[in-house]
Amino acid sequence: PYLGKSFAFDLNNKDIKLNITKKLSAMLEITDKLKIKPQDQIKISSRYIHSQLTFQIKLYDFPISWIDETLDAICFKYIRKWLELPVSACIKELFVLPRHQTGFGCNSFRSLSETMRLIKRNALKNSAHLGISVVHKETQSRFIQTESILAQQRSNYTIITPA
Repeated sequence: PYLGKSFAFDLNNKDIKLNITKKLSAMLEITDKLKIKPQDQIKISSRYIHSQLTFQIKLYDFPISWIDETLDAICFKYIRKWLELPVSACIKELFVLPRHQTGFGCNSFRSLSETMRLIKRNALKNSAHLGISVVHKETQSRFIQTESILAQQRSNYTIITPA
């Protein structure tokens, strides 16, 4: 590992994905065993557990589909269990809907990942350092969707960059 990031020669991050999946499952299992209300379990999941994994999600360039089909699926399985909802219930929509629309108002791992990618690409694009700007231009073709969202947002309002 270098500065907290592990490198794999095959560049598929299989071991890292496995470690993140195990860590998420272990934390959700501990939360599941707590004798507390389902609302509190969801709060722990959305505030604590998500914050424990955001560094790894930000550090590695995991495909959005993997995040959605693996990490979010694990979370929503436990949320469905805690709330005793049927399989037909739309947990994803309920989880991200704002509270004033009778949702939970929480972020999924997918939405967190997309937001972090937007912030990272925006920071690269607006960097005062010439080398960073070159990296942004050279990698632009790999992030077409993110770049189009940035261009669209820039026309509507200015994006706040992290300090």
